[in-house]
Amino acid sequence: MSCTRLVIAPINARTRLLDLIRSAQRTLDIESMQLADTDVRAAIAERSRAGVTVRALLAPSSWIDANAQAAQFLATLGVTARWMTDPNVHVKALLVDGERAYTGSENFSYTSLNKNREVGVILTEAGGVKTIKDTFERDYAAGTNF
Repeated sequence: MSCTRLVIAPINARTRLLDLIRSAQRTLDIESMQLADTDVRAAIAERSRAGVTVRALLAPSSWIDANAQAAQFLATLGVTARWMTDPNVHVKALLVDGERAYTGSENFSYTSLNKNREVGVILTEAGGVKTIKDTFERDYAAGTNF
């Protein structure tokens, strides 16, 4: 695929999202309905252990059961996951170093990345990244710790 910013499952979503996560040098913010994929979790753990500050806002485990385990996993890394219900977290977004962002339909789950047709985009334009950042900051502040 010639466009390196398009994220299309099951064609390239896993590779492109993992590459984006692994590119984080300072900060990694995650806002996602679901965080269940083991490779995605491993990449997050790798960055956290490298000193990258990780924050996560997920849908509540009362809606997405897998997020209870995701929150426990993040806690082992020293990351306090948060959840929010007003509005419900249906977002799928990553913010890397405040400079690059992903948004799209891909959940961070095996099925979404490998079985479903999903489409997203990696943003590098300051205006688009700022919108993702501002939305994350507002939602994260309104969230509740797991």
